[in-house]
Amino acid sequence: MSDASVPSDKLQALRAQLAAASTPAERVEATLQLAEALWLSDPVAARPLLEQVVAEADAAGRIKDGGRAAYMLGELLRRSGDLDGAARCAETVFKIADAAADRRMRASGLNLAGIIHRERDELQAALKCYREYLEISRQVGFEQGERIALNELAGVYGLQGEFAEALACYRLCLKADTEAGAARGRAISLYNIGWTLAAMGRWTEATESFHRAIALCEEHEFSDPLAAARMALGELSLKRSDYENAALMFRAVVEEERGKQHSGQMYREALSNLGWTHFRGGDLAQAEEVLNEAVRLSETAQDRRGLATSAAAGPSSRWLGAGSMRPVICWLRLSITRPT
Repeated sequence: MSDASVPSDKLQALRAQLAAASTPAERVEATLQLAEALWLSDPVAARPLLEQVVAEADAAGRIKDGGRAAYMLGELLRRSGDLDGAARCAETVFKIADAAADRRMRASGLNLAGIIHRERDELQAALKCYREYLEISRQVGFEQGERIALNELAGVYGLQGEFAEALACYRLCLKADTEAGAARGRAISLYNIGWTLAAMGRWTEATESFHRAIALCEEHEFSDPLAAARMALGELSLKRSDYENAALMFRAVVEEERGKQHSGQMYREALSNLGWTHFRGGDLAQAEEVLNEAVRLSETAQDRRGLATSAAAGPSSRWLGAGSMRPVICWLRLSITRPT
């Protein structure tokens, strides 16, 4: 990646500040500030800077900067797939937090460790981390940490099929989001509550929660959560054989993505879902038109999963209408095995 998302004048000023640093403490502080500006947009450039801060912070008398850098480095390594390296960084965060008697820093380390455990499918270890993360966040008044911990706990409970526990955590998170005035957080919590209720078979309550999430996203123009909530409500409507509302939701996502000139996974999935909705509603001509577009885009993107989902009902809508399953099965098999 480039650092195009960071204003060039800011980067120039940070690099000048680093070059002008005359003491070890000043160099550590300036190096960390430059790394913070780069770590999301240019992780390759940020990594050696973070490693340098971790190595030099203690001797420079800026031990907490070392903990901050270790956390950021761990996140960078985790996102690149190096979970072992990320786990070592989490241990470094814990050591520095203990040495500095900084409980909030320990909470951040627990968050990182919890994510690593979850990605390794070590769910009980993840729960242990998130429970302590929640406890510390509440003790030190770290409100954002409390909301993150509740969301993470709910996510792990959901992975374990413990939907009642997940629902309780999401509702506590919604309460915390509301008290903090975090509108985006509220929208995401309402979406998560709807998803969990749907998984529990409580479809009427789930529908209400999705509608509340959609209304909040529309009010504040939260485009990504809005698309996710519309997709979820469309899928739930499809399960309930409410083809009219399902088509309304999927079409809204398609039109929004077209308006932004996007052709990514969300757009392809919405097209595929809209096509299947037309198909299940008996409008085979409309289904074929929409699904052929989804197939074309999936082929261009080499999206095997999207191709299989869309192609199974593209030309197959004619075959199914004629009462023949064999061509449909062959088409689906071709879609799944077609090389990418």
